[in-house]
Amino acid sequence: MNGMVPTAIGSGIGSEFRSPMAIAVIGGVIISTALTLLVVPVIFTSVEKLSFGRRKRPVLVAAEPARVVNG
Repeated sequence: MNGMVPTAIGSGIGSEFRSPMAIAVIGGVIISTALTLLVVPVIFTSVEKLSFGRRKRPVLVAAEPARVVNG
């Protein structure tokens, strides 16, 4: 993102073509960072809480396979 700031605020030859692209790249980096660090974990946590709310009894996981007893 730091590499795009001079391009976004530049006023040299051809800057009118490069400036919108640099602004779009900066916005995309900021939005994708916010989504990755804030929005996705919040959605994941809320969905996880909803799925645990429906479960009435705990799930038991065996450390070794169950043995079948013929009797």
